[in-house]
Amino acid sequence: MAYTTSLPSSRFDIAARVASLVAEAKTSWKQYQVYRDTYAELQNLSMRELADLGMSPYNIKSVAYETAYGK
Repeated sequence: MAYTTSLPSSRFDIAARVASLVAEAKTSWKQYQVYRDTYAELQNLSMRELADLGMSPYNIKSVAYETAYGK
């Protein structure tokens, strides 16, 4: 009696998963860079400049986060 086993082609699936992970990592890194740059720029503003923008120093972090990642 003969048995056959059907193995799916997992090589393509692994390559697709790796490519997806790399793409997600790149996107995450770019978002983090936007967050970091926005946060640093806002930190360097004076109280008066922040007030002109309608901001306080207490919401710099949330504004930077929203800029990079959305709501």
